[in-house]
Amino acid sequence: VYANVTEEVHNLTFFDQLDVFLSTEPYNGLYKNDIVRDENNYVTASRAYVQFDQINAYDQEQQIDALNSETEIAGSLPVNSGKDAEDWHLFSLGDIYYAWELYGV
Repeated sequence: VYANVTEEVHNLTFFDQLDVFLSTEPYNGLYKNDIVRDENNYVTASRAYVQFDQINAYDQEQQIDALNSETEIAGSLPVNSGKDAEDWHLFSLGDIYYAWELYGV
């Protein structure tokens, strides 16, 4: 959606679009510290906040199901294809996962 704002941005490379995006408020303040790039401008790491707002804090079965679903989805991503979970390129991680894993034992 952002790249379609103007033809000028749309025709830029991904990395140049990212530069424009990260120099524009409010995106700069929201995301500049969440994208790590190397000396060649390649994205080497990034993070995004994910809120599990439909998970009942008192329903352990629902929490276990959420963790299992997240793991299944991450494992099915093409970027993670053929890799063991500890070698995945794209995954989510949260402190709450430790509790959810404990419930599943």
